[in-house]
Amino acid sequence: MLMLELTKLRKRKILYMIPFVAILLFLLEFMIGHQIYQGHSYGSVNGWYVENGFFFLNYYFLLPFASMILVDLIRIEQVSKTISNLRLIPVDLKQLLQAKFMLALLINLLVSEFTFLAMLVLELMDGDFAFSSLAMLSWGLVYGAIAFAYTLSAGIIVLFLGKYRKELILALPLAFLLSFAGLFALTTVVGRYYLANLLLIIMEEFTVLTVSVYAIWLVTLVACLLYLLADKRMMNIIFAYKW
Repeated sequence: MLMLELTKLRKRKILYMIPFVAILLFLLEFMIGHQIYQGHSYGSVNGWYVENGFFFLNYYFLLPFASMILVDLIRIEQVSKTISNLRLIPVDLKQLLQAKFMLALLINLLVSEFTFLAMLVLELMDGDFAFSSLAMLSWGLVYGAIAFAYTLSAGIIVLFLGKYRKELILALPLAFLLSFAGLFALTTVVGRYYLANLLLIIMEEFTVLTVSVYAIWLVTLVACLLYLLADKRMMNIIFAYKW
């Protein structure tokens, strides 16, 4: 079913967004990195591009993007007018939604890791690139981890809205508010353990506490997503949604 979902994307523009996002962020960070502050450019500081690229994905972009991808993947059934066929043939809506979720996860991982590679190129261009292999691996894992966590979060947001018959497009502003809220929560002691802040804290303080809290977040997100996916009534509501 995942391969079937991939074939549906051939006529869509979603796949073109993967390199587009990385290139756009590359140009944006390149311009910001060449701004002069106290006699030197931001980008001349080793690791600035990698950290700032993650900062942008984490607080401003990735969760709304993940929500948009999921909403669009569900909307495909309406646009292609296959929604009526789903009622005529024995299609497992749960498996269909799971396939869409896996595809969204793949897209978000590619966007995140392509962005990471773009930031590494900027580090090579402007900095001394004094990264150890462990540091590069750690940042690569962190970029992937945020894509995984935010795809789970986006799935919960979209399914929650579907369950209560709300406009799915509301997932975008809601997702932005939830990720952007991390900036305000960061100033508080408890807010350091908010999902949007935790990976940055882990990069600074790799402790049993920070890793355990992040693991608890992931387990909670997976449990919530599985709970919503188990609701057959919600499946019918989502795929009966009128756009």
